[in-house]
Amino acid sequence: MTKRLVDETDGPLDASELADAAIAAALVFSLLAIGRLLAAGLFFQILGTVVFAVLAARHRTRTVVLSVTATALFTVLLGGTGPITQSIIAGLFGWTGGVSLARNRSIPRTVGLALLVGWPPVALATVAFFSVATELRALAFENVENQWNGLSRVFEPLGFPGVRDAGADFISGQLDWWMIAVPVAQLFVSAAYALLVRRLGRRVLRGVNDALGPVVPLSLQEPETGTSFEGGAPLPLSLDDVAIERQGYVVNSGVTVSVSPADNVAIAGRNGAGKSTLLDVLAGLIPNSGVVRNGAPRLGLTGGTSYVSQRPEGQVLAPTVAEDIRWGAAADVDVADALGSVGLVGFDDRLTSELSGGELQRLALAAALARKPSLLLADEITSMLDPEGREQINQLLTDINDRGVAVVRTSHLAGDLAEADRVVTIGRPQELVENELLNTIYVGRPVLTLTDVSYTYDGGKPWARTVLTDIDLTIRSGELVLVTGSNGSGKSTFARVLAGLRKPTEGTVEKEPGTSVAIAFQHARLQLLRPLVDSELRSLAGAHSMDEKGRARLERLPRAVGSLGLGDLLDARVDSLSGGQQRRVLLAGLLARGASVIVLDEPLAGLDDEGRLQLAEVVDDLRRQGTAVVVVSHDASWGHDRVTRVLRLDKGRLSTERSDA
Repeated sequence: MTKRLVDETDGPLDASELADAAIAAALVFSLLAIGRLLAAGLFFQILGTVVFAVLAARHRTRTVVLSVTATALFTVLLGGTGPITQSIIAGLFGWTGGVSLARNRSIPRTVGLALLVGWPPVALATVAFFSVATELRALAFENVENQWNGLSRVFEPLGFPGVRDAGADFISGQLDWWMIAVPVAQLFVSAAYALLVRRLGRRVLRGVNDALGPVVPLSLQEPETGTSFEGGAPLPLSLDDVAIERQGYVVNSGVTVSVSPADNVAIAGRNGAGKSTLLDVLAGLIPNSGVVRNGAPRLGLTGGTSYVSQRPEGQVLAPTVAEDIRWGAAADVDVADALGSVGLVGFDDRLTSELSGGELQRLALAAALARKPSLLLADEITSMLDPEGREQINQLLTDINDRGVAVVRTSHLAGDLAEADRVVTIGRPQELVENELLNTIYVGRPVLTLTDVSYTYDGGKPWARTVLTDIDLTIRSGELVLVTGSNGSGKSTFARVLAGLRKPTEGTVEKEPGTSVAIAFQHARLQLLRPLVDSELRSLAGAHSMDEKGRARLERLPRAVGSLGLGDLLDARVDSLSGGQQRRVLLAGLLARGASVIVLDEPLAGLDDEGRLQLAEVVDDLRRQGTAVVVVSHDASWGHDRVTRVLRLDKGRLSTERSDA
């Protein structure tokens, strides 16, 4: 299991700690609000405590303090002191539970820390409150007596008539000494609370660590990993015979690589070879074995390491583009210059939720460069860009490298690899076999028709934006339609309109009777909801039911799995797969589902050459079954000998570039 290095004491909160603190605060606030709505405050308070426990197990104490403070401020909106008190109690017991989980403390030590830290302030606050709020104290004690009277009725039919009176006398006697009785009762409740949080927190933490890799504080670092720090800057950096394991699978083994200031390095390899994981190690992840020699990674800090992942939507945090650039960056950052360098001139006030995949990649890169890094790590940074945008970003990386910034990137594209001064290939080399020419496939009847379709975001508002205009299109069974266009031209919106996920603001989309449409999003992970590959494939294929359709889909699954090379991954966890492998899982599930029309939004992003060939073969199989396939992609050269029509979107208008239909 891999670990990410965090300095336990020094330095301000980094970007990941701030983001996790904000996410935890929002989640706990939501839980407390639901608990208040459903009159189940204690249950949801316990869940909130588990959230803080996981945060405390993975981050420094100041991260938890920030998150609890934010939660307490938010809960003012819920009214009364109850939610504020709940958030503080959740924070206290969550911190103690998280610290114990991080250090793998025994049950007695876990309970002891909770009683030492959590019980005294809760007990003192309760006594102080009841001393002042005498009417509320009387009401609370009366409620306790009423609850006992109701509960004791159960004993009377059993032949214990004296239990009710004895219990009532005991409670009454205790309430006479309430200043002692209440803290003693809270002592036992606090111990049970700590045990419950420990049990639930351990399970949740294990799942989070499996997905993200656990965080190990610097003071607890295992010496056998061989990691050493030689200064305050991330470079020079070297990896010697490094091995990394995730989800029980070794994704990197025997990796040796070095990066010096102003290096320009490209990492190549097949899907699943471990390219992204290697970047994680360069960013500070501690490997299972081998030696890492580097300065402090200082991930996300000015002058340190900046990381642009292959899922930029996970790095975009603010509602508007300009705010996202400023998030965590230096106060004097020039937003206009940062956006202009990546081709997003005039995007300052655009909502990040409305950006295309390629525009999100550009924004993530701009935010990374705004921190003036000495090391830039870029994972498949051009996978969703059009050819013009890819050339622009490649030139930008060359320019910043010439100015002394070290660049380490991963890519499957030959043009990207050619920009690097050095290419490091990890894993087995690719064995490329040219696919045979496609046999003639019959193009049949119309199955989907778009007439005068337009789509406008925020229609009727001053900031309304039209992304599709007057589109007329007929899709026939067995067709392969390739839709190209520059970033922001409306391709993803067009794909969602085809799939029925967005209703056009004008015009109609008509399906022939019996026609079903499926879509594969450009971010495959968003559609993968099951933990294991095998169960995910069955879910995507709709093969859980045992009716006629379910049985047919189940029978198609093995062929789909084999055609996309997933046979060895059926027992793997989805989160352990690379981006390209996750995309193959999604495509295999849709292939087995047997839809009439399948829309593939940027299916080539993150796929190696072998995966691109396999995709072509999958599309062939679909078309032979009479399925129409619409591929939305920047790569106009893919499948040139297969495509029946090439369409281009330009500022929301659709035109035909080539038609063989």
